[in-house]
Amino acid sequence: FTVVAKDPYENVRFGDFNPTYYTGSGSDDAFYVEVVGTDVRSSSALVEVTLNSSVAGTFDLTHVDTVISDIPCDISAPALEALLNKGWTGSEIDVIQSGSVFSVIFLTGIENWDPETVT
Repeated sequence: FTVVAKDPYENVRFGDFNPTYYTGSGSDDAFYVEVVGTDVRSSSALVEVTLNSSVAGTFDLTHVDTVISDIPCDISAPALEALLNKGWTGSEIDVIQSGSVFSVIFLTGIENWDPETVT
């Protein structure tokens, strides 16, 4: 299949080229993919969070103006996913863990994706 990136005005984007009236590097272009036959759902709208589970304590994650506070550093991927889906309404979140890196993947609400809104 082919993925075509478009700017907010529905103009097709080509590689690193951006029309002069639209700013951005392309890193904020989000794509959603759903393969029904194998039930795969994913998106390129993601943020990676690296945790050191050997450190006691907590951390916070913010999306737009909603802060999820006091998240334990030893949290599991399913627990983080449940916490973010409960707190960040308007977006369905999937969390995949690989070692100490958590990929926080936005499955919905990506029309105006901006990775800078997650801290």
